[in-house]
Amino acid sequence: MFRSFFIILGMLFSMSSFSSEYFEYDKQLHFVASAGIGAASEIYFDDNSKSLALCGAAGIGKEVYDEITYGGFSAEDLVADAVGCLVGVYGIEISGWKLNVAREEKSTFLGVAKNF
Repeated sequence: MFRSFFIILGMLFSMSSFSSEYFEYDKQLHFVASAGIGAASEIYFDDNSKSLALCGAAGIGKEVYDEITYGGFSAEDLVADAVGCLVGVYGIEISGWKLNVAREEKSTFLGVAKNF
C-alpha cells in the first residue's frame, strides 16, 4: 500500500503540467533536496524520528537563512520540504536499504546493503 502511494506521489511531482502551474521550480528543488537528505539520513541513522528531525531542521534552517538574507521566508517551501522528507525517509525504509559500518583497530569499513 505504501509503495503505491509513493509511486503515485513521485509521478505527481515529476509531471511537467502539474509543476508548471501549481508547483514552481523552486518547490521542486526543495522537494528533491529534502528527499535526498531524508533518504541519506534514514540510511545512516536507520531511525525514522532522527531522520525526520534532521531533514526538517535542514528545511527550517534554509528558510531562516532565506529570511535573514533577503526576507524570503516561504511556508510553501516548508511544505515541499516536509513532503520531500517523508518521501525520502519512508521510501528508503520501504525499499530496505541499510548502511553498515564496521570498525576494527585502525580501520573503518562502510557498506550499503539491500534487504530482499
